[in-house]
Amino acid sequence: MVYRYLLCMATVCIAQDASAECDFQKPTGSCTGNITILSSGGSKPSYSAEVRVSSSAPSCSKVEYFLDNTPNTTVLKAGSEQESLFGTKPISKKNITVRNCTTFASVGDPPKQNAQTAKEDSMECLKRFKVYQAEQARKKLGWMGLMEYCP
Repeated sequence: MVYRYLLCMATVCIAQDASAECDFQKPTGSCTGNITILSSGGSKPSYSAEVRVSSSAPSCSKVEYFLDNTPNTTVLKAGSEQESLFGTKPISKKNITVRNCTTFASVGDPPKQNAQTAKEDSMECLKRFKVYQAEQARKKLGWMGLMEYCP
């Protein structure tokens, strides 16, 4: 019995450690977001709903959506999360619209190589790197180093 308890405790710890650490400063692509209503209720003037916000990405994504023209954002470390929504009208699938879903890098992911040919001239890569650096600075985002960008 003690062994079963220890095994369960170890499994829970491993499952919690498997949760992704995300770098929400580094968008990597797009995904598909979905909102599922689990329950809803309330009466005038206050309504609420429990929803599941999910993403087609297995981890590190952000789903942006509207509830009656009010913007909402849910940041997901895993593929889905339960949320509570509140409004002044009854909440149904009709008044929730997913606007955008963005995927982000996991902390420790190697940077993606640019889709340039392997035989690219190093000066050309350096020119592209300077443009990349300026764009990242303009957007106030972090950036990777020259050796990562131009291997």
